[in-house]
Amino acid sequence: MRRKLVSGFLVVCFAVIFSGCSGLKEDIKCVMGISTKELEKGRSNAVKKTFNYDFDTCFNKTREILIKKGSYIYAQDKAKKMIAVYLSAASYSADANSDSISTPSGDTTEVGFFFTNIDANNTQIEVTSPSTYAKDTLSGKVFLALEESLIEQKEKLSKVNEKKPQIDQQTAPVKEEPVVSQQQPKVENVILSVQTKPVEQSQTQGATNEKKQ
Repeated sequence: MRRKLVSGFLVVCFAVIFSGCSGLKEDIKCVMGISTKELEKGRSNAVKKTFNYDFDTCFNKTREILIKKGSYIYAQDKAKKMIAVYLSAASYSADANSDSISTPSGDTTEVGFFFTNIDANNTQIEVTSPSTYAKDTLSGKVFLALEESLIEQKEKLSKVNEKKPQIDQQTAPVKEEPVVSQQQPKVENVILSVQTKPVEQSQTQGATNEKKQ
């Protein structure tokens, strides 16, 4: 009788497990309470924002920021464009490459980050969580850090651009201005003016002689 009860209990447990999760890996995660399916379902209510990063840069920077903020990454998949974390895990070292499944002693509220390529230079991030507080808190921290990183990049780029004109002015060759030649008077006009003067003088002398006579 006792064996039947135990076996029946086990059958019920397995039935619940396999009905709620699909795949062996997802079954284990579901038992441990770290399945990412609920996070994916919550994308309709996600906090969204688009950043001027390509996908790889956005994914890697978000991962680095999450680790710095003390969150524990329990699932990450570049192919699925997703990172899932616990809000905080004080007892864990910041190693997100481990495949081991265990429960940290910190705040185990799940938060998911989903990435969507808008174009080659822009990526949208969606943050989901069963907890509105966890979703708003962690999305605010990560979004702010991403924006600050963008501002730093723009400031560095502007400084580089400011130095470029100074270098160009120093190295640019000096342009010589063309010499404008002054036009010389035509020789024909000079000769004509010289020839006309004696004629005029002779005419005036003849007129005076006629008056005297």
